Amino acid sequence: MLFTETALKGLKREAQLANMTLEEVMVMCCERNWVGFKAEWAKQQTVANQPNNDKSWMFSNEGITAKAKELGVDDYGVANFQQLKDKILLIMAKKAMQ
Repeated sequence: MLFTETALKGLKREAQLANMTLEEVMVMCCERNWVGFKAEWAKQQTVANQPNNDKSWMFSNEGITAKAKELGVDDYGVANFQQLKDKILLIMAKKAMQ
């Protein structure tokens, strides 16, 4: 990936604001397919990921149902638990992008 001088300066500035190294910022951008970076995004991601990194809910129907209830996701238009899980994951991804 190539960066312009202006883009690199912006990444360095935002890395400092986020108390991260430039390398950490670049890795985060690559891992998340981000084409830019704002310090506040890293802070939001950290806060969003701290309370519950447990993914075990995805592996049982009971867990999927509980996660849907927790997030207020209705089962309207879904035919099975896989579709409900997909709907939950989509909503979680949208929230993470905000």
